[in-house]
Amino acid sequence: MSVEKRPNRKWRARVYDASGKQIARHFDRKSDAERWEASAKAAITRGDWIDPARARVTVGTWASQWMAAQVQLKPSTRARYELALRR
Repeated sequence: MSVEKRPNRKWRARVYDASGKQIARHFDRKSDAERWEASAKAAITRGDWIDPARARVTVGTWASQWMAAQVQLKPSTRARYELALRR
């Protein structure tokens, strides 16, 4: 975990999530990089960290995955849920 100045005059803040994956962001000001690094470290420690790649999942994709996992639903309930999701 570090904040360092890059050759392009930007500041890079890096942290590692629980799985060891590096997450980096670039900032114009050192103070912004340090602030982001501190908040990211705190979120990782609390277990509140959301991987930016996973945050980009659309509602449609999530809904499809969720509906596929709902094997216990009766056909009428499934149809009603699918209708609600389409609307």
